[in-house]
Amino acid sequence: MIAVEEGLPEFGKLLRTLRTAKSMSLGELAKRVNYTKGHLSRVETGGKRPSRALAASCDQVLNTGGTLARALPDDTRRPGLAGGQLRLAQLPVPTASFVGRQDDIALLDLLLADRPGHGSAPRSLLITGAPGVGKTALALHWASRVGHRFDDGVLYADLGGFSDEEAESATILEGFLLALGLTRDAIPAGLSERAGAYRNLLASRQVLVVLDNVASTGQVRPLMPGLVGESTLLMTSRRLLSGLAVREGVPALPLAGLRMGDAVEFLRSAVANHTVMMTPRLATRLAQLCECLPLALIAVVHHLRCAREADVPALVQRLENEHSRLDALAVFGDASLSVRDVFWRFYRALPRSLARAVRVLGLRAPGRVDAAVAAGLLGITPDAAGDLLLALADANVLIPLIHGGYRWSPLLCTFAAADLVNHVEPDSGHYFATDWETPSIAKAPSARAGTSAEEDGQPLRLDSWEGTAGSVFEQTRGRAHTVVARGAALTRQPWGPDDPWRVTAM
Repeated sequence: MIAVEEGLPEFGKLLRTLRTAKSMSLGELAKRVNYTKGHLSRVETGGKRPSRALAASCDQVLNTGGTLARALPDDTRRPGLAGGQLRLAQLPVPTASFVGRQDDIALLDLLLADRPGHGSAPRSLLITGAPGVGKTALALHWASRVGHRFDDGVLYADLGGFSDEEAESATILEGFLLALGLTRDAIPAGLSERAGAYRNLLASRQVLVVLDNVASTGQVRPLMPGLVGESTLLMTSRRLLSGLAVREGVPALPLAGLRMGDAVEFLRSAVANHTVMMTPRLATRLAQLCECLPLALIAVVHHLRCAREADVPALVQRLENEHSRLDALAVFGDASLSVRDVFWRFYRALPRSLARAVRVLGLRAPGRVDAAVAAGLLGITPDAAGDLLLALADANVLIPLIHGGYRWSPLLCTFAAADLVNHVEPDSGHYFATDWETPSIAKAPSARAGTSAEEDGQPLRLDSWEGTAGSVFEQTRGRAHTVVARGAALTRQPWGPDDPWRVTAM
C-alpha cells in the first residue's frame, strides 16, 4: 500500500485532471518532462512529493499558465532550506559547443531515473577516461541538463586530481557544509565528523553532487552521500577507481574519444561563420590528426578561428609532423587547453614504474601491446608485465581490446615520441634517449670484458662501462634503439668526444 503524504493528493488529482483534459497519457507526459512514468504515477496518487521543477515542467507541457506551481504545498516551495536559504547552484558553465555522446547521456539518464525513491540502482556514478577525452565536459553538460530535477540544487567541487593542487576531503566538506546551511562554528573539526554531518544534511535533501577530477578512492569516500535521501553523486576521474566498484558498487562509464562523425560535426559547427571554409574532407583530416580527442579538437578550433584560408595548409602540415603536432594543439595563455601541458601533469602524477612503461612502450609499441611485448621491451616477466598493463589500463593510459591486448589512449604515443625521448628523471639523473635513425633494436657489442648487453630486441643495458659519449654514440648507432645515460643530456646532435658519461640500467 502506498503511503500518502498530507496535502499531496490535491496536487496529484489536479495533475491528473489537467493531463487527461489534454488527452495525454502518463507515459507521454513522463517522456516530455524527462521524468519516469513510475515517478509521475506516485505523484498523482500522493505517494511522492512533487518538486518545483516538476510542477514548472508540467505547467509548460500542459500549458496551464502556472496552475500546478501555485498548487504546490507550502513546504514544497523551499524543501529542507531554512531561513530563506537560496537553492544550491554551484555548477560551472558547461562547454558551449558540446556534440555527440548520445549513448553516454542515455546511460546517465537511465541510471538517474532509477535512483532510490524510484528503484534500487546506485546513486553514484563515475565518468572515467584518459586526459583530454571530455570527462568534465560530459559531466557538466549532463548535470546542467538534469539539475532542475533536484529540488535543493547542485553542489560542485574540483578535487584537483593529478595536479599540484589536489584538494583535501576535509576542505571540500567544509565548503559543502557551509553551502548546506551550517555556520562555520558548527562545522566539526575531524574528517569523519564532517562526513557524518554532511550525510545527515543530505538525508533530508535532494541534491546533485558533482565531484570533478577525483584523485583516489580515499579522497572521495568521505564525500559520498549516505544511503538515506535522494541525492546523487556524479564523479569524474582519470582512473577507474576500481575500489569504488568493488566496495560501494559504483558503476563506471568509460569514455573514449569522439566518434569520427561527431568530431567532424564539432569542427564544422565550431568554425561556422568564420573565415575558414571547413569542408568535410578537411574536417575529417583534422579529426584524424587529433585522434578525435576533444581537447585537441578545441585547440584546432582556436587556430582555425584565428586563421585565414591560406593558413590552413600550414596548420595541417604541423599536425602531420609528430614532433610539432603538440605545439599546435594548444591555446595560448591557457594551460588547461594545451594537450602537452595536460599530458605532462598526467605523466608526472604516475608512479615511477608506470611512467617508465609509458616511456618505453609508447616509443617501441605504439600500436597494440600485450604482456609478451611489454615483457620483452621492459625486461620483466610476462606476469609482471600483465600486472603493469592492468595498472596502465586502470590509469586510462591503455584501453583494453575485446580480443586481448591493449591500445593507447588518444595522442599519448605522440606525446611519448615528442616529449619523453629526452626526458630526465629528476630523482635519478637518468636520461631516456632514442636513436631516432633506426626503428629497430639489435644486440649491441659488449663495451668491455665483464659487461654484457641484453639479448636482441631488448633495451641496451651497459651497467659498468665508462667512456665518452661520442664513442658510445658510434658503437650504438643503428644497433641499440634505447639507452639510458647519467651525465651529459642526450640530444639529437652527436655528442662531443670529451663529454664523459656512464651508461646505466633504466
